[in-house]
Amino acid sequence: MLTAAAYAAGVVQSKELYRELGVEPEIISIDLQKALYDGGLLVFSELAHDFFKIVPYFVLVLVVCAIACFFVVIRSWVISHASAIMHCLSVFGYVVLLWLIYDVTVSSFAQGRDLGAKLAEHLKSECTVTTVKYEGGKSKGLCAIGRTADLLWFYDPKSRNAISFGKDKIIQVVGGE
Repeated sequence: MLTAAAYAAGVVQSKELYRELGVEPEIISIDLQKALYDGGLLVFSELAHDFFKIVPYFVLVLVVCAIACFFVVIRSWVISHASAIMHCLSVFGYVVLLWLIYDVTVSSFAQGRDLGAKLAEHLKSECTVTTVKYEGGKSKGLCAIGRTADLLWFYDPKSRNAISFGKDKIIQVVGGE
């Protein structure tokens, strides 16, 4: 489940990036390793966030249990009903695990969309201007945004659209001009 959540978060981040840059995301194939890496970071971030929300609760439960063990009446009742208490705790543990998986999956997906949109805005405002020499011409003033299996993608700030060039058609990419 965590691998699926990581993959989904990474793919949606990349697709949202391209969508914001004017590319139809359905025509983009996202590299599996990149999607898992980007999504893995998002899932780890959400797990850490949830971990820090859950830990104080479990610490409080342990403190209450420790205090309750000092009272003889409560201790004898707990010992006599140990199997029922363990069953309730295991059911509670399963519910917490399911909630954690659900929360991490949904939150990672949403965070991936937000991060992809923010990254696109950053690339639109802050980029290294490049010149692309390709078979049949030259394009100036483009921002490099990424690559897919067979295409290099650039963002044209003048037309506010993304442009792609086949890797086999590009002669030279010169940055900083």
